[in-house]
Amino acid sequence: MLPTQEYAPGEHLLGAHYLRGGPLMMFNLTSYIRTLTAEFRAAGGQIHIEELHEPAELARIHEKTLINATGYGARALFDDRSLIPVHGQLAGAVPQPRIDYGLLYRDSVFVPRRDGFVFQVIGDNDDYGFDDERTIADRAQAQHAVGTIGGLFAAVS
Repeated sequence: MLPTQEYAPGEHLLGAHYLRGGPLMMFNLTSYIRTLTAEFRAAGGQIHIEELHEPAELARIHEKTLINATGYGARALFDDRSLIPVHGQLAGAVPQPRIDYGLLYRDSVFVPRRDGFVFQVIGDNDDYGFDDERTIADRAQAQHAVGTIGGLFAAVS
């Protein structure tokens, strides 16, 4: 467990809240995919995107190496019910280089990334979003996450 530090009201800029902070390593999937794709292409690899509706259609692909990156789509393509959907709505904002801290407040989280800030409702327990098959963006949920985190700064200005 990484060490944390406690901050009382007056020791930070977020009003009358008690804060706990410490170092945390975050994995940025967007940056990692960009790096892997660039290295793959630099080594002569090519990417062809195919839309498949049933497993038999894999036979029409003639490449020597096939990377199955269907993700949740494998549930429909291969009738794989072991894949469990998890719904989560992200809201993004333009990054600001000097913001290098994340926040978890009530049911929402803010994570700064080089490619943009992320706001997300994470719910009140680890099962939030589990087995939720919605695929439509939920603007109200995104606005809730931004508003919850933004509420921390209301008393600051």
